[in-house]
Amino acid sequence: MNCIYQFLPKISKRNSIRKCFNEPQNNSHTAIDLPPLKNPYILPTCTKDFKEYHIKVLRRLNKHPKRESFSGLMTLEVDIPNFIPILLNLDLVREATYSENIALLKNEALKAILRSYRLKVSGKKQQLIDRIHHSLCESDVKSNSTYSEFYIVTEKGWRLIDASYEHFATIHADFFKKSIELMKSGNLDLAYRIICKRNAENPVPPGIGCDWESRYYKGIPPSLYSIFKNHLDNTTDFFIVAAAIFSAMSGDSFHEIQRCLLKAYSIEIDSLDLRYASAKIHGDIDFFSYKQAGIKKYMFLSTEDNETCPICAQLNSKVFKVKNRKIGINCPPMHKGCRCITLAHIE
Repeated sequence: MNCIYQFLPKISKRNSIRKCFNEPQNNSHTAIDLPPLKNPYILPTCTKDFKEYHIKVLRRLNKHPKRESFSGLMTLEVDIPNFIPILLNLDLVREATYSENIALLKNEALKAILRSYRLKVSGKKQQLIDRIHHSLCESDVKSNSTYSEFYIVTEKGWRLIDASYEHFATIHADFFKKSIELMKSGNLDLAYRIICKRNAENPVPPGIGCDWESRYYKGIPPSLYSIFKNHLDNTTDFFIVAAAIFSAMSGDSFHEIQRCLLKAYSIEIDSLDLRYASAKIHGDIDFFSYKQAGIKKYMFLSTEDNETCPICAQLNSKVFKVKNRKIGINCPPMHKGCRCITLAHIE
């Protein structure tokens, strides 16, 4: 689930839309009152400062070749070459022994070592390993280009990894609860700011192009405040709507929000109810931007597959006036589980 800023309609009058979501703020908090953002790239020196991405690197280091570089998102989250010495110093990771290194090599590497000394290369992996141990000295094997050393996660490291699952689940639930309680007390602005702060302090923030730091200091735009407050004031199920607003503010997935709601409040909600509330909120955001940009009409677009309901299928590609919008009649969501969307229609 993406954050609200990725759901803005793709229409020609983008400046008008951008303007309506950057209105002057009149919030009680100012940049001077707010705590500064933490630098997410500072490496922790003790385990109590580890984040989830640090644990991910620790877990991935187990049986990882020392000379093989890492790839993927984790390389953007953590300075791995400089983090490994910290893990070694904390006894969370150790260097594998010579015997462990041989056992961790792939068959192709074992055969290459044997072949370089004109030794037999047939047999199962354990036979190849035994042949290397019995026929070659350690220095000769280590000098071979296909030989590699590995990292091993220690027992202390595995205890930390195992404990981290519950630890971070509790942190997520506590943060979610704090945000929901702020919404309950009517302080949508502070809820919005702490969410932006959390995302800004992530080394790889969610939402492409989202300037979370700027949003943290500016606070919630009045337009979004009005939309969110209206939904909270006119609901019979506060937690479902508040959870949907949290998703819109944060970009957290519905699955993660459901887990937090269950852990923080012991409330289990249907994903269809959460998606339905979220769709209505995003619809209001879309139509606010339509009006601000001077868009008079919109097109109804349904997802055409075997699961599309007959009502939505009949409305597909039909054009309606923005002022005549009615959720469930000519505008999605038409029902729980509705996957339809709208697009600005320009003659």
